[in-house]
Amino acid sequence: MLSLTTTWGVHEELVMKKFVNRPNLFIVGAMKCGTTALSGFLDAHPDIVASPHKEVHYFSLNMDKGEDWYFRQFPQDRPAKYTLDASPTYLDTCNTVLIPHLIKTFSPSAKIIILIRDPVERLISHFNHSQTVDKTPELQGVKLTDFLDQDWTAAFLSVNPEQVIFSSMLTGSAYLNKIQIFSSVFGHENVLLIHNEDLRLNGMEVMRRVFEFLGLEPIQSEFFITLSYVGNTSNKQISLQQELKLYKAFGHDYVESCRAGVERYFAAAGKRASNQPVGAIY
Repeated sequence: MLSLTTTWGVHEELVMKKFVNRPNLFIVGAMKCGTTALSGFLDAHPDIVASPHKEVHYFSLNMDKGEDWYFRQFPQDRPAKYTLDASPTYLDTCNTVLIPHLIKTFSPSAKIIILIRDPVERLISHFNHSQTVDKTPELQGVKLTDFLDQDWTAAFLSVNPEQVIFSSMLTGSAYLNKIQIFSSVFGHENVLLIHNEDLRLNGMEVMRRVFEFLGLEPIQSEFFITLSYVGNTSNKQISLQQELKLYKAFGHDYVESCRAGVERYFAAAGKRASNQPVGAIY
């Protein structure tokens, strides 16, 4: 009689025979930080394949569908060095080591890419996207300024749908603990941290660094310097008081997240740009 371990090993071998590309490169988030753009840039490389379906979310939302379903989300018509899964919920819901460990168990040598962004810009972009693109019912007709005037403490304790959405948007702009969790599970050398602003303003140089991180021959494409994916997010959508409150709440986390390894490509060596947090320029 086959043991459970043996049975699982046989199943895994059969799965591997059916599918040639096993996800081993993960853009884990954060949401509204450029994950879609970066996924498209990486998919342009001949040694990388990505899912044609945006955001598979297997390890966060869809594990009940099984590994066969997961493999079928990726091209299997040609082998590639990297198979890319870009799913922001892997970082956004990373409150413990659970999701990183699930990914690590599935793909022990995986490479992880994390994008971060000015936390206030990210939150505003998240609200705009949820309201106008996702058409979230609870946000229809809601003004951003009114949305931000909610009681923050109550929002984190509430089961009211609008307040739950609000608390999730707030936590989405807190990066440090999530970065540290992924780095502790995969090792700092296997995690690359990118700032959204660099991707937008210096896409060619950022992509050179990404390909270096992956051990791939760099490619160049005018696609890397397009700004077509940039939305109309502006801090002018909120009051100065709200902006200051948000920066006070997220400032320390953001600065320490930048110190966790963000490389600033556009600044002259040894200089700090005045609009960047301390520690963000190397």
